[in-house]
Amino acid sequence: MKKLATMFISMILVLSLLCACGLTDKLNGTDTDGKKYQKYVKGLMDGSYKGDTNAYMSVCDADKTAAQKNYDDCMLYYVRSILYTFGFDDYTVLPTEVVDKYTEFTKKAVNEVKYTVDKGTKKDKKWYVTIHVSPMNIFTDKVVEEVKDYYTKFGEEYTEEKIADFSEDDYNEMVSTYLEALLDILKDNFDDREYEEEVEKDIEIVIDGKTYGVEEEKWYEIDNLVMALGEADESSDAEESDN
Repeated sequence: MKKLATMFISMILVLSLLCACGLTDKLNGTDTDGKKYQKYVKGLMDGSYKGDTNAYMSVCDADKTAAQKNYDDCMLYYVRSILYTFGFDDYTVLPTEVVDKYTEFTKKAVNEVKYTVDKGTKKDKKWYVTIHVSPMNIFTDKVVEEVKDYYTKFGEEYTEEKIADFSEDDYNEMVSTYLEALLDILKDNFDDREYEEEVEKDIEIVIDGKTYGVEEEKWYEIDNLVMALGEADESSDAEESDN
């Protein structure tokens, strides 16, 4: 049987979604004291991670619908990353109610990420904003051990013989049981989440005439920095086999 979970394959999956895309400037005028670019970066981060759509709209060319979509896309980014960590690389094949439950948890989790944004500084005719991030880790050692224990018990219950004649409904129910149990582990241990040592990162503000923004690749780096979603577990003895 092809295994249902591959433990901690990678830190994060590069997805087609992008959180906090750098949109056209809405804060007109020059930045003499660095506060303009500070507000810009913080507004995008607050909009993406905290769901503060007003902050997002205040610094970029976006209406309420676009600001909400940015937040929803960002949450889906992390939902997909968590599900990928649990061995599912295509969330669209999973029961909708399961994805919804993961989304609800993810919103709560990401809302607790820690970051601050410094005033912009000018270096060699370029503007930079420094952010300070304490990456949040919800996959603590205790969570990892509980997930591994559950994975073992799950494999003992759902053997090849047992699932050989499963209908599609049976299979979906099994997957739901599996993922909801893993989600319960994350929920039960969330209050004991850990924050890694603070990381300082300089973000260049790319100025083009009267508009400015941040390169997309930099936003991916920020997205992947605020949440630490597990590393490759090469020691895992769970091996994949085919039917």
